[in-house]
Amino acid sequence: MRTILVCTVALFLLGATLASGQSLQIPWLAQTGGGGTSAGGGWRLTASVGQGIAGPVSGTNFELDGGYIPGSRSLSGETAVENVKVAIAWNLVSVPVVAPVPLKTVLFPSAVSNAFAYYAPPVGYAARDTLAMGVAYWLKFPVADAVPIGGSTLTLDTIAVTDGWNMIGTLSYPVLVSQINSVGKIPLVTPAYGFAGGVGYYAEDTLQPGLGYWLKVAGTGQLILHAAQFLALPSQAPQAAVKRQAIAGVEDLAGNEGSFLLTLRDNAGRERKLAVATGMKDLDLGRFELPPQPPAGIFDARFGADRSLAAVAPEANVRQEFPIAIAGAEYPVTVSWEGAGTAPYTLEGLLVPGKKQVRALVQGSGSRTFSKADAAGLKLVFEGKAEVDVPKKFAVYQNYPNPFNPTTEITFDLPASSRVSLVVYNLLGEEVASLLRDEERAPGTYTVQFNAERLPSGLYFYRIQAGDEVQTKKMTLLR
Repeated sequence: MRTILVCTVALFLLGATLASGQSLQIPWLAQTGGGGTSAGGGWRLTASVGQGIAGPVSGTNFELDGGYIPGSRSLSGETAVENVKVAIAWNLVSVPVVAPVPLKTVLFPSAVSNAFAYYAPPVGYAARDTLAMGVAYWLKFPVADAVPIGGSTLTLDTIAVTDGWNMIGTLSYPVLVSQINSVGKIPLVTPAYGFAGGVGYYAEDTLQPGLGYWLKVAGTGQLILHAAQFLALPSQAPQAAVKRQAIAGVEDLAGNEGSFLLTLRDNAGRERKLAVATGMKDLDLGRFELPPQPPAGIFDARFGADRSLAAVAPEANVRQEFPIAIAGAEYPVTVSWEGAGTAPYTLEGLLVPGKKQVRALVQGSGSRTFSKADAAGLKLVFEGKAEVDVPKKFAVYQNYPNPFNPTTEITFDLPASSRVSLVVYNLLGEEVASLLRDEERAPGTYTVQFNAERLPSGLYFYRIQAGDEVQTKKMTLLR
């Protein structure tokens, strides 16, 4: 929401000639210098990088101290209040207006963390007290809110970028990614990625005021952002559009033959989705490259090489491993999958001497819950086309742990493809939970989690039927 307060400022730089011989001929553009004040509007203009000029310059209604000309900054002539919507916990935000006091404590007084900007390695994340336009920041909030920020609206800006990933802010109005310009040729090599706590990084084709975004570029230089309703500078050609991908590309693969999704959900209800693709030729792996990991405390999950995709080559007899890095999670974490087919995939934790290795067969649809210790060293493994172990007979194992409070796991073996039902009953023979209901399963070993948090303490029975095979066992819930 934007509230217009006053519309009186007009900065015209017409016919002013710099010592370097360049003329500023574009109306409504305030060319930032090493410092200075606009006599007409009272604007303080600052910058520190770019092309040097010999001394101060002045003209009708403006003055600029000697310093540098990094690029164009266009003030619309309006002052406004932008409401920046933030969610509970971590957000990727930017300053949507030229604020008179750009301190973090003034702009985002309800934030409960430092403001972290990102710089090229080896620096990485660094805390900042003063927030600049054109830069994005990680900030944490105790509750969802709409934070009002007042200042002059910006319709065009030039921001410095370095080769690789950059965390950028935007303008006071929406910016089309396909219309981002550059000084020289600096191609975008990924979509623009925003962040939402529930789903993590997602691709965006329109940059929204008050939010922050990741962009990866090939080269060091400057990008020119202009508001969608304003024309681009005539001397600049727009970037080629980068195809938009939902949630870092993974949703596009859902339903494709030879591919399926892994969903990782932590105890706080946050989800991250990863894709698995087998034998898909000419797949552009760059589409699935993720921005750098967020600061500590933000839930994140990714395959090695910072990707949201495990690209599996289906060679015979070749074991392939794809480590899964999990950060900032509240444990336990549940990994679920759908449409995995019968390919020989497993999820494996670390093999610890003296302890049974955590191992879950990934076929069809299912899930497995991992403790923090079990998730250490977690990886998805493709066993190749070699023969995999298939149970020789139908078996149902005692749930573990038992007694339990409030969750336990039930494991069973299938020697052949079957339709499986798994139902839990109380002592009166009443059904209290249906964990599987006539679901098709390929041969293998399966583990199903049972959560009894809404049930009273006592003795319960679980009954598994697979085709003509039926077994029942008892378990104890102790609170």
